Amino acid sequence: AQPTAPPPDSVQQVNDKYLADLRTVIKGKEDQPASEVYLNIQMMKQVPAARLLDIMNNVYARALGTTCTTCHVPREWQKDDKPPKQIARDMAKMVGTIDNDLLPAIKNLPDPGARIGCFTCHRGQVIPAGVMARHQPPPNRPGQ
Repeated sequence: AQPTAPPPDSVQQVNDKYLADLRTVIKGKEDQPASEVYLNIQMMKQVPAARLLDIMNNVYARALGTTCTTCHVPREWQKDDKPPKQIARDMAKMVGTIDNDLLPAIKNLPDPGARIGCFTCHRGQVIPAGVMARHQPPPNRPGQ
């Protein structure tokens, strides 16, 4: 069964509490690269620490309609205990491949600057509807 996302207001309220705590922790280091402020950063290493929080909150959390705790262990943000964290990393690589390699190679694309992001498929849901279903072979037809 697909997990039901909490109402957007409650998601944002939960995330705002975590972000307020994290902003206190990084006070004075907001402009330093994320890799110098946070442990176990594997992507966006050069993004300023405060900007990384904004990306997590305004891009990932909103696109997935979820709280920080879907991927992270509160106050132990560096842990990789939750599988969705690695899935998000891998999907970010997928988005990069599509944006940087595949879309530019499409000839006659109406918008040559077209890009995708998490929201393209997720649209505020952790699991995109219909996107991740296993392929089912067509039913046998009489006479085949």
